[in-house]
Amino acid sequence: MSEVKIVKFIFDENLSPTLTKDLRCPRAVFTSIAAEGMLEASDTAIWHAAQNSDQRSAIITEDNDFVQLVDMTLLDIVMRERRFDGLAEQVKKIPYVIRVREFLEHGKEGLNNKDEHVNLAAMFSLCSNEIIDDALSEGQKYLHAKLYPDGLTSAYNIEDIVKSYMRDYLNDWDLKDIPLAMTANFDDIFSLRKINDVRIHVGLNAISNEDYPQPAA
Repeated sequence: MSEVKIVKFIFDENLSPTLTKDLRCPRAVFTSIAAEGMLEASDTAIWHAAQNSDQRSAIITEDNDFVQLVDMTLLDIVMRERRFDGLAEQVKKIPYVIRVREFLEHGKEGLNNKDEHVNLAAMFSLCSNEIIDDALSEGQKYLHAKLYPDGLTSAYNIEDIVKSYMRDYLNDWDLKDIPLAMTANFDDIFSLRKINDVRIHVGLNAISNEDYPQPAA
């Protein structure tokens, strides 16, 4: 019998920790920032703890900071590896992130219970297997997604994320046509200013081309 892979769902502090008490799934464990004893921790500390967990982690959050930490972690890997594909091993420890802001903003429409967190728990129970499948997908196909009242939609893969930080005139290019391995100046491909604005916002250091030296020929 093959081993059942378990996903550890971590509910951010901007969501009620009581959300986890009625959630049940044989393929998951449910916890919260409070239960993990990290209420005073920074987002980056929580992020690194999730990355280093011995279980596949998925962070459930209302805001965008953990989504941006996914993006920055992926882009760091892409620039260090100087390629866009074949990164399954490198990205497999990036926590999967589900943003639920859209659900909470619109979730009361057409739902019987006026308590948005009860509604969220009910919807999350329905979607948990789909989220687990995405989080465990071969090659880490998806890295973050959004939950809406009609279910889990807008899942973002490596290509989606990379292209969102590329120079405008390159956004429509197929990534395989961009010779990243030969790039001396990443600012020719990515908007390092946009990347650094996000990195600083989420508590990471700014980067420059010098941080990613080309490998010796």
